Amino acid sequence: MPGERAVLLNFDDGHVRNPDLALPILQEYGLKDTFFVTAGLIGKGATMNWKQLSALHRAGMEIGSHTLTHPLPSTLTDSELQYELSESKHVLEDGLGASVTTISSPTGFFNPRMCQIAREVGYRSLCFGQIGLAADDGNPFSLNRIAVKRAMEIGEFEALLRFIQNVIRRLRLHQKFRELARKILRPEVYLRMRKGIF
Repeated sequence: MPGERAVLLNFDDGHVRNPDLALPILQEYGLKDTFFVTAGLIGKGATMNWKQLSALHRAGMEIGSHTLTHPLPSTLTDSELQYELSESKHVLEDGLGASVTTISSPTGFFNPRMCQIAREVGYRSLCFGQIGLAADDGNPFSLNRIAVKRAMEIGEFEALLRFIQNVIRRLRLHQKFRELARKILRPEVYLRMRKGIF
């Protein structure tokens, strides 16, 4: 209806616990979701295997690409980006026997060239980590998102579901500080600081 907003759910990285923890809740409330999976890591470490991905797909969930190897996109050339995006698409489509039309950019090191390259290799939309709401008539290749992290308090999460603007502005401000740090520091230094190694 006019004036109403929708909430689109998605999970990045394809964590092995997604089918056990997320799927039952989604099914209980009749919700659909997109699980963005790093195609080159399927079945390795904490990433879902093909059996789990196929079960999600059969349950009506969308499987999208999270690139092939989860690199820092800002450090890649155009040809490297094209390989990451196209090869991950092929791997997922071959494994699922279904089209993969959405992709999400990994890490906070976004490369704006991903938008055009994603379009060129056959995706229909691209999500990235810029905090904000997607406009009704927005570009499907630059879809904003709001990450819900483990440390987020339930009150803040509820405020996001009600689209409370001051909460979104505060999260966006924090993101701007992180973006400034990424510009000033080399990626490996920033990532070490983020993990608290220093």
